[in-house]
Amino acid sequence: MKSLNIQDQRRASQSGFTIIELVVVILLLGILAATALPRFIDVTDEAHSAVVDALEGGLGTANALYHAEFIAQGANNTTIAGYPSVTASAVTGYPNLNNNTDCKNALDNMLQAGHPNVVAASQVVATSAALLAVQLNSASQGTGFANTPEVSAFFLDTPKACAFVYTADRVLDASSQVGSGAKVIFMDRQGEVTRNTL
Repeated sequence: MKSLNIQDQRRASQSGFTIIELVVVILLLGILAATALPRFIDVTDEAHSAVVDALEGGLGTANALYHAEFIAQGANNTTIAGYPSVTASAVTGYPNLNNNTDCKNALDNMLQAGHPNVVAASQVVATSAALLAVQLNSASQGTGFANTPEVSAFFLDTPKACAFVYTADRVLDASSQVGSGAKVIFMDRQGEVTRNTL
């Protein structure tokens, strides 16, 4: 009967990774991290874009349903059942948008629960280009916001339409403006819903 000597037993019990194997594993993990990291950095921007896409699609669908109900009620009633605080235009059959409050009510009452928080601005904005200079946070800035909303509703004087600015990805402090690159959804009195970037 053969028996192993003590040195052979020690060598058999001391098997493990060599330094080269460890270096190769570390290099592979580094390569994986370098390729995956940029993908994870873009996730926040993609999430913000997805919110704006969902709001645009929801408003487009809500406008179509609103108009259908207006027609179903005989096209002569400015109060549409199921849409409190959203008055219909007797001419177009879509929401009659005249001020910031109408814009806020349209988003709040035409979409289902769970949509981002919307706050109406205290001033009317002349055009979509004028949105770039609007201060978004705190009453001291003249907008009347007590805190930063996720969506700011503005009434555009020219053309008569609502601008819903997605502010959750833009506002950093009390002096922040809408600024370039802000995502905006426009909704007019004819039920047209479009998305743009300032």
